Formats: sequence, structure tokens, C-alpha cells
Amino acid sequence: MTEMTCAAKALRARHYPAMLLAALLSATAPGAAVAQEVPGFMDVVAGAPSQPQAGDVGRLDEALGDGMVRREATAAERKVIELNNVMFGIYDNNLRKFIRNLREQSPIIIGLFNGDGGSMILYPPGKAPIVAPPVAPVYRLVKSVSHSSMAIFQLVATAVRDPAGDTSWRAPATAYRASLNEALGSLDAIELTPEQRTVLRELITRNIAFLDACLSKGSFTYPELEAFAQGLRPLIGKTTEIAGLAQVQHWTTVLKDWRRMLGADWERTYAATNTLYVTRRNNILFTLLAQQMGREAINTRLLLLETSAFTTKPQQMLELLARIVADRALGKVFFNDYYLMDSELLTDGTRKAMADLAAQAGEQVMLPPLAPFLSNAWPWQTSTEYAQGPSQIDWK
Repeated sequence: MTEMTCAAKALRARHYPAMLLAALLSATAPGAAVAQEVPGFMDVVAGAPSQPQAGDVGRLDEALGDGMVRREATAAERKVIELNNVMFGIYDNNLRKFIRNLREQSPIIIGLFNGDGGSMILYPPGKAPIVAPPVAPVYRLVKSVSHSSMAIFQLVATAVRDPAGDTSWRAPATAYRASLNEALGSLDAIELTPEQRTVLRELITRNIAFLDACLSKGSFTYPELEAFAQGLRPLIGKTTEIAGLAQVQHWTTVLKDWRRMLGADWERTYAATNTLYVTRRNNILFTLLAQQMGREAINTRLLLLETSAFTTKPQQMLELLARIVADRALGKVFFNDYYLMDSELLTDGTRKAMADLAAQAGEQVMLPPLAPFLSNAWPWQTSTEYAQGPSQIDWK
């Protein structure tokens, strides 16, 4: 095989996704109705092929209220139940004291997830909090451009089964295309390295090209959408490297500065960061904190708190942290184990009940293995047992 033939094949391989996309987009006449073959995993996004027209399920769900069904308690029962209600009031009143005591006795670091690469606040003992400076602007820029490709998926994917008939995607796609064009024209005025600017320009240009092709035809197919998305993978891989470097360099510098400032108090520092389920595994801020605080801090002084919103207020984090630390004292007094209250208190009773009921039914009981109450293991899945598939992204 000649060097020229090898080079030509390599060039074709490198540009194959773009070539495939161009071929697919040109294969259908403008506005033509196309019978869409869409994978089943897209059903939640695009609707199932034979899915009946749903009513206003949102209103039906809202009518559910808090989702709790209770039998009206008798007068005697209410007197007993009131003990628990009063207990919550006592907890709430004491929580302010817990926070004050923790703030006066130990340094606290609160790490907060946001779209800017996170934020961190240091609460020195008894002093005003210190808010760290933000991550370099390049983080927000590359993340925004990377997310723009995924925004395009969200714009068109709901109509992928019949984009010619369901025209709901066209107006927002046209508007987003205009925003992409404005962003493209702004790149030269932004402080970026030549490599960073090239990557962002290429991503935005491909986004615009895909939308232009779809809008000009008034339609698109699932293979076209997939070719567009997978063709961007190497570019998105580059943006993750740019963002990752900016984030890691920044927070490593901040945490090392705080460590020097606190001196011996660093070994008494508590830290907590928030996460949604989807950012829990390999959580970045938690991992950066662990790098500086050490393995022994994990789950003792360094906590990953799962929340139900992307962003969380610092005060909410302080309340969660203070409640956890205060409950540990309760666990030590009642059960002679300082970390027992980090676990579900009903564990022993429910495990016994499940084992007994399974035995009565002739079933094999399925229960997780019990780890010690004190564990410095990473607070997310790290074992390959019962796992399958890749653990890293193939950016090629």
C-alpha cells in the first residue's frame, strides 16, 4: 500500500463522521416525509411509536400532593405521635446552636456545584467566611459551547419520529441558530489561546451546519442526528480537557493556599460538597478536596451530600453538615459508636424482617453487604463487581 493511499484513508477516516452526515442530509428531498426508524432507547425523549395521546398528566401528578396516605389518627394515637412532632421542633431549635458551635470550633469548607466550575467558601473558626475567586472564564466558555451541541439534540430529538409533520422544533431551532451565529462572531473578541478558539469555532460551525441542513429540508432523520452527535465527540473531548485543566489548576491552588493559612487547624477542617445523582460518581469538587485532605478525611470530615437541585445555598449545606456531626454525638451516647448515625438506624430490624419474609416465601433474600459504620471508601460506586460496560469515554 502506497504512502499516498494510507494518507488518503487516514484523511477519510478522520472526516468520516462529517462526510457521512453530509451524505445523509443530502439524501432526502426538502420537506419529504420519511418513515423514521428510531431506537427504542429514544422512546422517553421522542415518544413511543404507538404511544396514545396523553392527557394533562402534569395536572394529574400535581393533584397527588405530597403523595402520603394516612389514616386519621385517634385522639389517643395523636398524643403519642405528637412526641415525634415535638422532637422535630427541638431539633430545629437546636440546629442553630449546632451550627454556631461547629463554626466556632472548626474550619469549614463548603463546595458548591454550579455552571462556572464550582464555588468554595472557607469558614474560619469564629470569623467571617471567605469566598474563593471563580474559575477562569475559559471554563464557562468551553462548557457553554459544548452544551450547545446537546441543546440541539434537545431541540430536535422530541420530533425525530416525524420532523416533517411535527414542526414544533423549527422556530426554536431557528432562534438557536441565530444565537450560535452571534457566539461565533464573538470568538475573536474573547481572550482565548489559538487552540481554544479553534476548537470552539469548529464546534459552533458544525452546530450551525447541522441546523441549516435540517431547516433547509424541514426535516431530518435519526441517523443524521446520530452522525452529527458522534462526529463531535473528538471536539467535545478537547473541550473537557480545557475545562478540566482550568478547574483543577484553580481549586488546587485555592485549597493549598487555605491549607497553608489554616496551619494545624487543617487537620480539624470539615468540608462538604453538594451533588445531584448524575454528578455523584467521580464527583470533581469532592475529589479535589480529598486530594488535599487525605483518605482518612473521607466520610469523617469530608462529606458528599446528595441534593435534589443543581444548585444549593451555603446555609443549607451548613445545616446538613451540622446535623450530621451533631447526630454522631447522639450515636456515641446511645449506641457507643460515633459514626453509627451516618447509617440508617432501622437497618438491623429491616434486614431481619426481609430475611424472615423471604424465607417464609421460599425466596432468596437480596441484601447489600454490610460495611463498618466508619469507612473511608469513596462515596460512590468503585467496584467492578456486578458492573459491565465502559468506565471511561472513548473520545475518538
